[in-house]
Amino acid sequence: MNVLFVNYHDFTSNSAIHIFNLANKLVERGVSCAVCVPDHKRSVKALGIPNFSALTFADVSKGRLRFSDGHGPTIIHAWTPRERVREITELVAKRHACRYVVHLEDNEEFLTARHLQTSVSELRFVPPERFDQLVGSALAHPIRYREFLARAAGVTVIIEPLFDFKPPTVPGAIIWPAFEEALFKPQPPDMALRRRLGIREGDHVVVYPGNVNAVNAAEVTSLYLAVGALNRVGIPVKLVRLGRDFVNPLEESVAVLRRHVIDVGYRPRRDLPRFLALADVLVQPGRSDEFNDYRFPSKVPEFLAMGLPVVLPNSNIGRHLTDGVECVLLKEGSALEIASALKRLFDDPGLRRRLGRAARAFAEKHLSWTNSAAKLHAFYDQITS
Repeated sequence: MNVLFVNYHDFTSNSAIHIFNLANKLVERGVSCAVCVPDHKRSVKALGIPNFSALTFADVSKGRLRFSDGHGPTIIHAWTPRERVREITELVAKRHACRYVVHLEDNEEFLTARHLQTSVSELRFVPPERFDQLVGSALAHPIRYREFLARAAGVTVIIEPLFDFKPPTVPGAIIWPAFEEALFKPQPPDMALRRRLGIREGDHVVVYPGNVNAVNAAEVTSLYLAVGALNRVGIPVKLVRLGRDFVNPLEESVAVLRRHVIDVGYRPRRDLPRFLALADVLVQPGRSDEFNDYRFPSKVPEFLAMGLPVVLPNSNIGRHLTDGVECVLLKEGSALEIASALKRLFDDPGLRRRLGRAARAFAEKHLSWTNSAAKLHAFYDQITS
């Protein structure tokens, strides 16, 4: 079996982490894999050693796609139905007379509506001919993506609610993300790194590794505000931030909160565990809504695998975890609720240890790239047979 993955961005995206690990595990199972990205195929080196071919859209368009058996793909796995992915997938599927699977990891209609500064319900009133001008290649076309899904041989989803978008006659499978076992595991904090970052003895530490964009900015702001609130009442907390800010999570009126934030910017993936291990608590901010219910934040498996207490919304993967046993669940995701959860955990080291052990046990049992790849392989066999 030959599988071509098509991703919407290069290997620096979170989605590429999923594809990289699944493709490597599929190769171990005897499947030949190639991964196609728009550009910068050499960025794959940031994730490790690939056991698959890395190609660009230009490579594939020019016919440079060949597997070890000399043939083309048996199946194409389109990683999200965004326009640039849909176009290259349909081109290759037609050229090689093969079928394709579409992977869903977000509420694409919500993302498109947010980009157009409207609501999902109002998208239906936009004239179809206007979508071509408004959507571009980086988003899902509200009409074409539905047609793309309807023609698919199968649909994979990162979390169950995304089946809402799967045509009823198309087979589907849930493929959870996981964590790299060699990287993310319980480990003591690096005290030299802590000192280098200026974290004082007695300071509590929260670590948030993730980009800030227009969609999640309000959630990250809630985390900043929670850290600020605790410092105002005499509980010293530092927020260590990794990632890029594509929008400013803090307005000028609350920019004073930045003195509690240690912003280290983008770091190579291999460095993430050292920063995560500094944390007393790891927080995924947010609440149940039309964005969060249809996603599975890539950082959460890594949080759980570190064996540290995790705070996350009662949404997506949070609905598979037990509040007070494997995590602390947020009901509303407000800054005050986050601050209350953090204070509770800072005050109770025993609870932190119990939650961390249970989080690690959940990750070991349910969040394995080997198991996810086996499930994906079985799904490929199902739809190609």
